[in-house]
Amino acid sequence: MTASQHLHAKQRHALHIVHGYNEPFLSLSNQYSRALQAGGWQVTTVYLTGAASNSIRQQTVADQVIFFDTPDSAMKGLKPGLLLRVRRLLTADTGLIIAQRYKPLYLALLGSIGKNIPVLGVAHAFGVLKSGGRRRLLRCFAARLTLAGVSEAVAADLRARDNTLHIVPLHNGIDTAQREPRLLSRSAARQQLGLAENEFVFGNVGRLHDDKDQPTIIRAFASIAARHPQAKLLLVGKGKREADYRALIDQLQLQGRAVLTGALPDAPTLFPAFDVYVSASDREPFGIVLTEAMLARLPVISTDCGGAPEVLGEHARYFSRGDHTALAQQMEAMLALAADERRQQGEQLYFRLQQQFAFPPFCERLLALVRSMTGAA
Repeated sequence: MTASQHLHAKQRHALHIVHGYNEPFLSLSNQYSRALQAGGWQVTTVYLTGAASNSIRQQTVADQVIFFDTPDSAMKGLKPGLLLRVRRLLTADTGLIIAQRYKPLYLALLGSIGKNIPVLGVAHAFGVLKSGGRRRLLRCFAARLTLAGVSEAVAADLRARDNTLHIVPLHNGIDTAQREPRLLSRSAARQQLGLAENEFVFGNVGRLHDDKDQPTIIRAFASIAARHPQAKLLLVGKGKREADYRALIDQLQLQGRAVLTGALPDAPTLFPAFDVYVSASDREPFGIVLTEAMLARLPVISTDCGGAPEVLGEHARYFSRGDHTALAQQMEAMLALAADERRQQGEQLYFRLQQQFAFPPFCERLLALVRSMTGAA
């Protein structure tokens, strides 16, 4: 009996190591676990950070959930205690380890030395292999390591740093069947946000941070606001640049027209309140928020960089990052469209989401990759 056949004869067990359960990683890791279970794997999910929580345990898709409850200070350096804890979780039935982000990958590889267990490391950001030390470490495990970028753009960034490792794209997925029923109606979402029915709303949801580049959206809106008094800009989220963005809104005299809402619970359920979704992210690795806009059947204007074009395809409108003049032109073009034309663009994006990024196609992609790594049928 070969090693692969021996693995088949037993219950296959996958260890899934996740940095923490903050969103979007709770939802993303659940997609991986659901897919693995659909492929016949038993899954243990380990959260490295975050206190043990019965609520999170219940929300987690896994056969077993373990909380390491590691303080941030213990996540630095060699982490021998964490390595030992990971190693103790490995059994004779462990046939796969999946690690979300670099620190879980570090622990997965070093914790499984001598076990010859295939490891899938998922890169959710650009620059993961920027460090020479990281590249040297990962090369030591190249024979049993697969690195997956959450978009072809992220995978290309990984390959540009190291062309010796096995690197593949593995696009994220979202559970459309679970999420879509939670969407509020347009009127209910607008009522919750304090928006009038006759306002034309450009929406953006995300951290108020440099890499999301909300100032470009604010400046673009400022150049069209006077010509379109019914238009409004809603920026949902919080972050370290909030005070700066409020000052910019005041400087451009957009008080009451461009609104910072702060963080909102269940923000994805409120997307139907928007008429158009706008993203100005300078390097979006994938863009879960873009799939949330697609689920709400919204037309989308986005930067033409990072993973965004892979997610949105040909039915979105694009502009170059930081170019607020070009963005203003796209916003004005959206305002000029008939409601049916905007609705058609939203429906096309919704169809693309179901075909490419809903759970069934994601499950197929992941299980095909796992089969290639493990030899499992």
